[in-house]
Amino acid sequence: MSTMVGKIISFARLRARLTRRLPSVLYTSGTILLLLAAIIPARPAPKQELLILRDVSASMPASVETPDFLSSLKASADHVEEILFAGQARRAQLGETDASLLEPDKSDYASALAFADSLPRHGEVRRRILLIGDGRENVGDMIATARGLAGSVLVEALPVGSQPAPDARIVSFTLPGVVASGKIFNAEIFLTGSAPVSAKIFIKTQRGELLAETEAIISPAGVQINLPLTLREPGLIKVLAEVALAGDIIPANDLAETATLVKSAPALLWLGRNPPSFAPENITVIPPGEITPDKLRKFSCLVLDDVSATDLPQGSGKAILDAVSAGVGLLAVGGKNSLGAGGYDQAALPDTPLADLLPVRMNPTDSLALAVLLDSSGSMEENVSGGSKLSLAASAILALWEKLLPGDKASLLTFAEDSRVLLPLIDIEEKNDPAQVARLREALFGLRARGGTKLFGGLELALHELAFASARRKHLIVITDGDTMEKDADELLRKFSQSFPAADTGISIIAVGDDPQKELLSALAALGKGKPVWAHDRLLSLPEILDQSLREHREYLRADGAVGKIGRHEITRNFKAQDFPPLQNYLAVGPAYTKRGATVLLANRHDEPLAAAWRLGLGRVAVTAGSPWADWQWDKNLSRDFLTRLLSWCEGETEKKYHVSISPTASNLQLTLAVDKDISTPAEYLARIVEPLREDAPIFPLFPLEPNLWRGTCPLPAPGLHRIDLIDRNSGDVLAAFPFSPRRNSELTRFGVDGSALFRLVTATGGSLIYSAANLARWEDVPVSGTAPAGNTPAVLLLAGIAFILAGLAVAALR
Repeated sequence: MSTMVGKIISFARLRARLTRRLPSVLYTSGTILLLLAAIIPARPAPKQELLILRDVSASMPASVETPDFLSSLKASADHVEEILFAGQARRAQLGETDASLLEPDKSDYASALAFADSLPRHGEVRRRILLIGDGRENVGDMIATARGLAGSVLVEALPVGSQPAPDARIVSFTLPGVVASGKIFNAEIFLTGSAPVSAKIFIKTQRGELLAETEAIISPAGVQINLPLTLREPGLIKVLAEVALAGDIIPANDLAETATLVKSAPALLWLGRNPPSFAPENITVIPPGEITPDKLRKFSCLVLDDVSATDLPQGSGKAILDAVSAGVGLLAVGGKNSLGAGGYDQAALPDTPLADLLPVRMNPTDSLALAVLLDSSGSMEENVSGGSKLSLAASAILALWEKLLPGDKASLLTFAEDSRVLLPLIDIEEKNDPAQVARLREALFGLRARGGTKLFGGLELALHELAFASARRKHLIVITDGDTMEKDADELLRKFSQSFPAADTGISIIAVGDDPQKELLSALAALGKGKPVWAHDRLLSLPEILDQSLREHREYLRADGAVGKIGRHEITRNFKAQDFPPLQNYLAVGPAYTKRGATVLLANRHDEPLAAAWRLGLGRVAVTAGSPWADWQWDKNLSRDFLTRLLSWCEGETEKKYHVSISPTASNLQLTLAVDKDISTPAEYLARIVEPLREDAPIFPLFPLEPNLWRGTCPLPAPGLHRIDLIDRNSGDVLAAFPFSPRRNSELTRFGVDGSALFRLVTATGGSLIYSAANLARWEDVPVSGTAPAGNTPAVLLLAGIAFILAGLAVAALR
């Protein structure tokens, strides 16, 4: 019994002793593991190794110049080594060309590749072999050797040697899937050649009609050419591209065929001036007074070319607004009778002023000083239809005041036997300032008509009032109903003419009497480069008459419109400010940025808009301050291009973009269709392969991988040239059409040096033939080979160390 108790006591003492020491053991073990994690290196990143194999056999020229891009390739590698080979292979200094002891009468590419692959790898490396040669192997089997290297090395080849035989090749020929009849669009052609050489390119219809031709320098690196085309016949139209090169050895790759769906262009309704000769053919021209809501709905776009608001019938503003909101485009073209000068913002269309539809304000930025001289003689008390002449004139002046803009100055004067200033020249700080309108109303409706008429006294007082104004333009409006009492009127007119500042001051004479002194009033109006208005029989129209007078003497017309800025918009894409000459005869309009959503397309150096655009409801609206084809002294081709873009954008024709790629395998074609995100995706797409000498083209479905990415497969076509169409199943529209030939890749290399052999060699390892830096594979695409320490050892040691330390803390806490 005592022995058992002793053992229990001993075990308890041992456990206590171990419990006391265990945390220290765990702490020490964890610390050692952390130190090992810090000491043991992590897995090194693969090094980049470049081996240059240079053919120095007898078939090669004495000296081979390598492109400049090889220098940058060498600089990007951690290790560069050069190997010379003919019948044998050996290491060499960079740039060395000594071929002695290498059996130059032989060309053994297979042994050279094997020799390069046998060189030791130091850890993990990305090894690429750059082969410089003519491909004329006469010993060994380089293709079989290359296949054995696949997965461990990337082989690329720079073909050099004898001058290649001439060959030009159309790689791709693409048209938009859908184009509008009569509209300009671009055909995209990508060409390559055996060497830099000049070749001619033709584009024709299937019936042989020449659509476009050009000449270009093509090279192995390839060249992209865009040619503008126009097709008018509706339907699915086949178009042929041909490249012509003297002595071309592979004529089969000189042709490409594709197709596009030509739709009848939407019709345009043109009001005002006659359209330019280069305008689209689908235009209906009618007088402005014949526009109706029914006619508007039949057209895709309305063009108001120098049309005044007064030329349009009552209710047109509302009809145009409704049509634009529903999707009809609107293009307003500036002219002497349109925009601000044409009353777009005034009461001529009280239902909907046209200014509400446009992205710019109708008001010029120049300030105006206005003096209104009102006849308050006794005869103005005469009653006519609507009230007395004086009360009607007062109401018209009050309405005129509402048209004044911030920055303008205005005063009100009266004359009878004597002259008075009722309202001194004041600054208009805001439109329809309530305080100023109240002062004017009090002055106008407190007037009493009495006494005779002394016109020249009032004229002198009005000119004195305007003399102190700093505005660029000054204008005097005279409203009178009768003859002056002054007996020496002719002498007074002569003196007044001598003192009148004709350079910057205009005069409007509004005669409201039934027997005015016409000769005298006409002479006064002529001083201000105007004509008198005989308004006795239309006194109820005085507000419109005064408004027109004010409008005529504002300086809307501009003469020098050098383009200083171009906005970012699809209408102005690829245009530059220097493309535009200084514009002549255009109308000044206010800053477009004051209307939210407007884009200034063109602006002068003072930021005044010359063209602007915005969206209104479902429609699109653009405005130009002058006519690019009539008022602007512009190159005809550029003017036509600008008009085409304006109309196309207003009609809502956005260029739908479909990106197509094909990946051939041993037996199938994989078709991929990427759709721009701003295009509504139809329910299903189809692919159609149009084979030569076959009427019924097989159709294959594409399936959505993502909302904007579709893919499908189809059997590999037989050798020869084919056309592949991508079709919207819902509408039947051809969205994209492009040529394809399964054998073209090998055709490109079958000339001059034995490019065919080199092509098969490099493709065996996933490489390619290179002619420029653009053809080089990225280092991250080069396979990794060799060995290196396991990359997870430091991490495992670190985690183990932390675990031991945490365990020690736990044991200490339990104790």
